[in-house]
Amino acid sequence: MEYQILKRTKFSSDTTPDSMYHVRTAKTLKRAIEYKVHLEALEDDKERHTYEIHISIQDAFKYVTAGHEVDEPLVLTDEVKDDKIVNF
Repeated sequence: MEYQILKRTKFSSDTTPDSMYHVRTAKTLKRAIEYKVHLEALEDDKERHTYEIHISIQDAFKYVTAGHEVDEPLVLTDEVKDDKIVNF
């Protein structure tokens, strides 16, 4: 499964659609999230420019219908220690 990191540029005019272009491709969700976080940290105009992670609809369908055959889960599986949980 490939994850596409896209940069969206919003324009002030309501008649002009947002501009999107491809920035990076990642093979794992973890790597895609790392790319996205790093790109957001380097961005100087955070209101106009945002980064998004996209996958193809065929890959999403294969993941949903594959069951347990897929190696990479889309949810976090690491155990959270009790001392790291904060109650508000």
